[in-house]
Amino acid sequence: MSFLILILPLTYLLCFYSVASGDDILVSFPNTLKLGISNNVVVYLNSNSDQEVFVEAYHVDNRVAMTNKAVLSGNSTTLSLEIDANDIEMESGDSPCNGNVNLLVTCPALELRREVTVSLDCSGVSVFIFTDKPVYTAGQTMTLRVSCLDWNLTAYPEEVTIDIKNPQGIFVMRWTRATTRRGMIDKTFRIDDEPQLGLWTITVYPGSNSKAMPLGNATFEVMEYVVPRFGVSIHCPDYITNSTETFNVTVEAK
Repeated sequence: MSFLILILPLTYLLCFYSVASGDDILVSFPNTLKLGISNNVVVYLNSNSDQEVFVEAYHVDNRVAMTNKAVLSGNSTTLSLEIDANDIEMESGDSPCNGNVNLLVTCPALELRREVTVSLDCSGVSVFIFTDKPVYTAGQTMTLRVSCLDWNLTAYPEEVTIDIKNPQGIFVMRWTRATTRRGMIDKTFRIDDEPQLGLWTITVYPGSNSKAMPLGNATFEVMEYVVPRFGVSIHCPDYITNSTETFNVTVEAK
């Protein structure tokens, strides 16, 4: 048996292959599971016979939080995993929002088994942060847009706090009581004339509590301004005569 794990920006992709039978399984699921709502796990089986595929989520002490299975034969199906916060046993009294669960995918008949660790999110909010460009220099103005959607893909009705921190982790701008009820949050931020160079962070928090678990974050880079340098060179014959009717000239710009 062999397997491959691809970690995409939002998705895990597990690929199993059984050398003995030639069967293979493809499993796709989010890299963050949300508590209290249905999380979709897509399973595709390439096999000549019916096979049972199990998907199980569990936490510390091997306590099972949710399990589901499907019988597949050369087709795909979507399994639903809905994890309740009460089913998650945390260590040291931590909140489920700060924890992880192990997701186990097995096909006993083909002896295929793989386990990965995924994070938990109890906010139920997806945050999208956009800037007009990824890199800025001193004195430039950044245009920022933030969109918050709940699990039903409707506008998040609650207020949020948006922080901008420099590479040293010191916040230099904060907007409170911002809301996306009408769609997007639009803000502008001017980079200092002598800013800290490096990666800056934009963080979105629920309500007005910047110490709460962040709903989302993004980064942008501030770099030193370098004056553009251009060069132009012209290549032509060393000489021409009265009988020369045409000649070639090459112009190069760098």
